[in-house]
Amino acid sequence: MASESAVLVRFDGYLRDIDLLLRTASAGAREFHRIEVNQAVDGSTTYVYFWTYAVAAASLLASVSAQWQAALPGLEGFEAVRLQPIVEIAGASEEARVDFHYVVETDVDDENAREFSDWYAQEHLPGLAAVEGNIFSRRLQNLDGRPRSFACYDLVTPHALEDPAWLAIRHSQWSNRVRPMYRNTRRTMFNRIATIEL
Repeated sequence: MASESAVLVRFDGYLRDIDLLLRTASAGAREFHRIEVNQAVDGSTTYVYFWTYAVAAASLLASVSAQWQAALPGLEGFEAVRLQPIVEIAGASEEARVDFHYVVETDVDDENAREFSDWYAQEHLPGLAAVEGNIFSRRLQNLDGRPRSFACYDLVTPHALEDPAWLAIRHSQWSNRVRPMYRNTRRTMFNRIATIEL
């Protein structure tokens, strides 16, 4: 699989007109090959990823941001950022359909950045990817804002987070040492509303 980067558009709440969302998402998206639309199960936020095989340049971010703000004025909490993958791992259920998307966003202080990255790359992301119900796992860097670290998990069911194998990884000795380093943390479970292949 070729490496991807993304422009993430996010805003508060649900967008009720999904058809409008899909039309807006796919309009003028020559630079992108896939768009993923996710709405938080609690209704708090919507995340739309525009995936590209190119590096997501600042000009591309500005173009997407302007397009969305013009087409969908009045979005509360609107933000657009570039995400650059750091680690990508196919999951134990990689052939399954994505119905849920779980995101953990966080920062760490500079003195903890090396251990944090090593933990994600060597233990945490590979361990969670191996759990049944996990389709694909990524860690990405937010190039344009905070939190800086995004860990994203495409899931068959949110109950994967309750699987004993998932919990064992979350509560390993290394995890217990790293988790207190988290700052500005947001954890959100999303429904995958649509995937548009362009």
